[in-house]
Amino acid sequence: MLKALEDCLRIDFNLEDVRIFPKEKIFSYQEYKKLPLDNKYILAIKGNIPYKKAHYFLETARELFNKLKQAEESIRKLHIFQEEVDIVIKSSELFFSEGNIENFFLFLKDKKIALIENGKIILNTGIDKFTIDTSIIKLRKIKEFSSPFKEGEIYGVEFGVYQLIVQDEKEKLDEFSKKIIKTRLLWLDKLFKERNEYLIDELTGLYTRKKFFYDLKRNYNKSAIFINLKQFWLINSIYGIELGDEFLRRFGQLLKKLAHSEDVYRIYGEKFAVVFDNPEEAIDFRELLLSKVSQGIKLYNEKLSIYFEIKPEVSTVIIFSLNELSVEEVMITFKGKYTGNRNHSILEIDILPKLKKEKEIIKLLEKAISEKKIISHYQKIQNLQDKDDFYFESLIRIDNGKDLLYPAQFLDISRMHGFYPKLSELLLEKVIQDSKKTGKKFSINIEVLDILRKDFLDFVKGLVQEHKIDTGNIIFELTENEDFVKVVEDKKDIFFKLRDMNICFAIDDFGKGYSNFNYLTILPISIVKIDGSLISKISTDNKALLIVENINSIAHGLGIKTVAEFVSNEQIYHLVKNIGIDYAQGFYISKPLPLSRII
Repeated sequence: MLKALEDCLRIDFNLEDVRIFPKEKIFSYQEYKKLPLDNKYILAIKGNIPYKKAHYFLETARELFNKLKQAEESIRKLHIFQEEVDIVIKSSELFFSEGNIENFFLFLKDKKIALIENGKIILNTGIDKFTIDTSIIKLRKIKEFSSPFKEGEIYGVEFGVYQLIVQDEKEKLDEFSKKIIKTRLLWLDKLFKERNEYLIDELTGLYTRKKFFYDLKRNYNKSAIFINLKQFWLINSIYGIELGDEFLRRFGQLLKKLAHSEDVYRIYGEKFAVVFDNPEEAIDFRELLLSKVSQGIKLYNEKLSIYFEIKPEVSTVIIFSLNELSVEEVMITFKGKYTGNRNHSILEIDILPKLKKEKEIIKLLEKAISEKKIISHYQKIQNLQDKDDFYFESLIRIDNGKDLLYPAQFLDISRMHGFYPKLSELLLEKVIQDSKKTGKKFSINIEVLDILRKDFLDFVKGLVQEHKIDTGNIIFELTENEDFVKVVEDKKDIFFKLRDMNICFAIDDFGKGYSNFNYLTILPISIVKIDGSLISKISTDNKALLIVENINSIAHGLGIKTVAEFVSNEQIYHLVKNIGIDYAQGFYISKPLPLSRII
């Protein structure tokens, strides 16, 4: 076929003399020979060429022209495919960036849509209830269907927990859109399962802590009430874990019912949160909740065939304006530190001022530690039988540049934020330096968890070697708190290693809370300090007097010295002396003083 083209080129035939025109176009050039290319176009050739050559040329042109048309069709299909891909990408971006279901189906904007999740309609742009109900019945039998509707159709498809019904009155849904819908429902189902695995609490059916923070952006500046079931462990202990779980489930249902809202969360354990549009709604909800809780929650025990009525003690904190910081602050209040004896408080009114003060203390602690502005005052502990025998207890203070901070102002905060170990080390170093300077005996309060730190023994040895002091002049005072009770028997070897260094141990506040005489037999205790709350009452309370006498007698029987704390007047002074207590400490003896005033 290319022979005609070759012959034409040999006789100076120029390709510019060839034209292709639509048939309907008026063609006025007489010198052109017109040949039909197809049913739409004609081939025009300038000049007088033989018919046979013209025929060959026409066949060649038709072949080239058909190839061009095929290429054009391929390009058109490629453009269509690109547009379809763009629709898929755009719909995905809209859904995943905005989280808006309606945007997710933006490519069906001219059609009516109903999206059903677990039997609940979560999106309907105008389909009537009868059509939806009929479609759902069909989808229970088959997972996909198409039904004629006017000039268009009703299309329904189901995947996992989702069903989608599309209604179009003008045309049928094209196959590509159906593919998009199936793909999106697959993704939606995957998201639903992933989110519900972590975002729905299995026990109560409420949203989880993770969901709460997931929703926080949407709930910014709204109000919320945080609810804590106080001492819930008692319910588990008295009624059993199974009934305790049922109580939590019923309590969660009660919160959802009273709130008339989906924004009800189980934050963790026995702590819950409910979000409202404004503070007034949160306050009204609290009053309603307390009223209902006071009536009790009835539970049925199938094993015993009886009903229990439980009236839980509830504490609440209301946030007027939700944000990340306010939530973090209210979590701290769940520990009860800033609410005190108040069961119900408002973050912005009752708690934030205290938190602000705490932040100021934290800054002072950071500065005091970095600049070593730790000060020790000393209170005299006097032998009641020998005036020449006495020693001093070290009491920590912090210099803030204007005045002194006392332990009650910063010790709890230092423990909460991890400053206490460093404070303890700095104070111990200070005491050891003062002991070397004066040659006097000093006691210092040491937490049992400090002693159990891996590096504590080496730290003490290092200070002793550095300052070359008589370790017999150092007494560690231990308080019997919860930590002491938990670890002292299993970790008692560290106490004996310190005793081997000639360091003495005293039990502080004995007779208060956790006191156990057994510790006096298993630890190397040299001194028992009888709690001041007992000593202060011995002049007016015979029971307190009897307890003090017995503590003193048992301690002496074990070869342990005794100290009476809070000796505040002459009457108490003589009473503890007559009982036979060895030492006395209190304002009647001496107030805490700087080192310069005790030497």
